[in-house]
Amino acid sequence: MVEADLLEALNHGLIVRAALDVMDDEPPKASNPLLAIENLLLTPHNAALTSDAKIRMALFAAQGIDEVLSGKTPSWPVNNPPVPRASMEVL
Repeated sequence: MVEADLLEALNHGLIVRAALDVMDDEPPKASNPLLAIENLLLTPHNAALTSDAKIRMALFAAQGIDEVLSGKTPSWPVNNPPVPRASMEVL
């Protein structure tokens, strides 16, 4: 998202309303013009703070560790290098 483009679209009716939970600057500066328009809803970036989300994050992290240590490709890689890494030897 380009905040300037969103602001322009909201101000000219190309987008009637929008909702964001992430902005370029976190927390947004008080001078950010998006904070002053009425057709934008801003919410805190806190979707990962629920009990269910914390449980899933822990489970998926453990699953990824198991997959990597078992020589499998992780289901949710943070990065996906094009060349496979050398196998890890567990001591």
